[in-house]
Amino acid sequence: MKNKINQFAKGIFNEDASDIVFSDTHLVITVGEGEVYHGSFQIENRSGMSIRGLVYASSVRMRLKEQGFEGNPVTISFTYNASGLEPGNVENGKFTIICNNGEYTVRFSMVVERPYVITSYGKIQRLENFRDLAMKDYAEARNLFRSRRFYEILKYEGRKVCGLYDNMRTWALDEQAMEEFLISTKQKEKIYFSLSESMGSFYQLRESKKSVFHVYKNTWGYLEAKVRVSGDFLTVNRSSFTTEDFVGNSILIEYIIDVHKLHGGMNYGRIAIETAYETLEYKIEIDQSAADREDTSMEKYMLAQLQKDYLQCCGNRKDWGEWVNESTDKMNE
Repeated sequence: MKNKINQFAKGIFNEDASDIVFSDTHLVITVGEGEVYHGSFQIENRSGMSIRGLVYASSVRMRLKEQGFEGNPVTISFTYNASGLEPGNVENGKFTIICNNGEYTVRFSMVVERPYVITSYGKIQRLENFRDLAMKDYAEARNLFRSRRFYEILKYEGRKVCGLYDNMRTWALDEQAMEEFLISTKQKEKIYFSLSESMGSFYQLRESKKSVFHVYKNTWGYLEAKVRVSGDFLTVNRSSFTTEDFVGNSILIEYIIDVHKLHGGMNYGRIAIETAYETLEYKIEIDQSAADREDTSMEKYMLAQLQKDYLQCCGNRKDWGEWVNESTDKMNE
């Protein structure tokens, strides 16, 4: 073999080099910070003859599984150690192959990248990637946010971001905490709610009534809300909700007005939607004045009838007790 190498060095070749092909002539490889990359490439002689030779690497970080080889095809396996290299570092080098068909070069470029976490949506290396994951799958993003693997993403995000996350780990890592983290790191805007309307007005209700209004959100994310009711005559279909309960960008709030708890005149109620950022009010007005006047008119009518019956009783000289009984019977009718 030593003689062969000496012959190759002098330019003496016994076989046609054009029959040698490589699976790749320039390897561009991304390796994680501090990781050891395992890779390979192939050499093949299309004439079918065996290939014998040696391979050398220009980088001390590049190690070959075996320096000598023989066969057809031949697989050259290697490892690259990225320990101590910072993300963004690029090392360009080459493999030199000396064989019975000649001398060849396979170039390589080793690119060191930031630490990452693999999810069902691919690599998560930066806060921007994490934001995109949260937009696609909030539950998976929440699980990653709660795990210590999240520190791999934060490693190069700066002290303030890491400090913010450290503080959050001391008290809560729930959905609301993740929302606050994304807002604080300027990865998303704050969620705000709005109402489809600000008031419900009703007039002269004779029976209990159900009505609705919509709550809208301005963007994606997580937010909790409490539903507070003022007015004994009001009940709502839910006492709280979160953005996970929304269908699209809205949620329906149903409320019932109990007509038996209304008084004459104006009745006022309120449904408040309370979040960590704001309180929205939906006002309810019910005008029962007309119903009150009608009830008063009925009372006056009944009183007039009683007086009329009394006078008739006096004209017919009926017994007082008999007149009262008759009047009572008429009122019950």
